[in-house]
Amino acid sequence: MLIKDVILLENQNRNSIFLYKEGLFCRCYETSAFLFQHYIKSYKIVSKFVKNVNQYIVLLGFPVKNLTEIIQLATKNGIIIVSALPGGNRNNNGGLNNLGNNVNFWSSTENSGSNAWNRKLNYNNDKVNRNNNYKTNGFSVRCLED
Repeated sequence: MLIKDVILLENQNRNSIFLYKEGLFCRCYETSAFLFQHYIKSYKIVSKFVKNVNQYIVLLGFPVKNLTEIIQLATKNGIIIVSALPGGNRNNNGGLNNLGNNVNFWSSTENSGSNAWNRKLNYNNDKVNRNNNYKTNGFSVRCLED
């Protein structure tokens, strides 16, 4: 996801914490950074000028190796962390749709012989939508248990 997309998302954000894995670090920006610091853990917030969007942004980051600790702190404080990149989907004609906008996860429940239920997360809201789609679509899968 490009920084301009992150800024658009954060401009609409009022109550969510979005984490982005960037190399060996997890980062959150703007509103997410302030909410993270307030509700999860106090890390230093940095202000940085980004040339390609011609503005200052604020961010905080921590090493990916600390993610387990962060999830435990969030859970202890009643915060649920959902991390899913909006990878879009492959439609039943083979085309790629919605990259950067949403992600769909298959459910294990069929709706009919040709359709199954899925859950859809959009980058610009905190709702989880339930839909049914052709099984020939290419959606993401999630591991619930090993």
